[in-house]
Amino acid sequence: MSYNIFLTNTVTDANKVLDNFYFFGGNRLPYTQTTAGTLTAVNNTYDIGVTATAWKNVYCKTINITNNIYSNSQTLWTLEVEYLISATCQLITISGLNGDNAGDFKINFECIWGTATATKINLWFNDDTNTANYNNFLTQVKRVVSSGETTTAEIKILEKLNNTTTAGFGFAEMILKTKSGYSRIGYGSYFSSNENNIDISAFSCNLWKNITTTITSIIFESSIVNSIFATSRIRIFKRG
Repeated sequence: MSYNIFLTNTVTDANKVLDNFYFFGGNRLPYTQTTAGTLTAVNNTYDIGVTATAWKNVYCKTINITNNIYSNSQTLWTLEVEYLISATCQLITISGLNGDNAGDFKINFECIWGTATATKINLWFNDDTNTANYNNFLTQVKRVVSSGETTTAEIKILEKLNNTTTAGFGFAEMILKTKSGYSRIGYGSYFSSNENNIDISAFSCNLWKNITTTITSIIFESSIVNSIFATSRIRIFKRG
């Protein structure tokens, strides 16, 4: 089936006119010819433009994306998990991940503190508690830098330092290298505050040294019982 060009004041076969509709249906619109004279809507089949002849600009009000967004053949961040915590807790497990299907995870953690006690929240991968797999190379807290390798039993993503009468709010963002066979470096920043001031702001770099196991689950565990309050939120984005 091809696209036909008609000249002015010429007679043509009606089938050629229909062919043009079918051409647009199969190549320009999400429709395909299923039987003679019938165009049927199809899903997830056709592209808009190709590499050699791309559209220059797209103007629209809202874009709803089901899978990935690419820029110059590179995957941009796409939402993998969004979890709103419905009840006060100490531990959250996010499962069903596949680190080898993503080059990186970006973790956003918005924590409403359920306690005024000094607290830290750690990450575990695949229930791994082997201290030999976890190392902290650099931590900066309130402009005081400590460096060098320190063996720990987990990766810290967030903490609050001071015992206060108000619980407050904490936010953390971490980029985690996820593919097996590579160093699993996690680097990011976090801060915690109460209604009066910033309690702590920090940058950290961590390493999970197990390079042979695909990351399939991430556990968020607080050092204090019931310190993660309801309406806290976890978002995990992935990038190929």
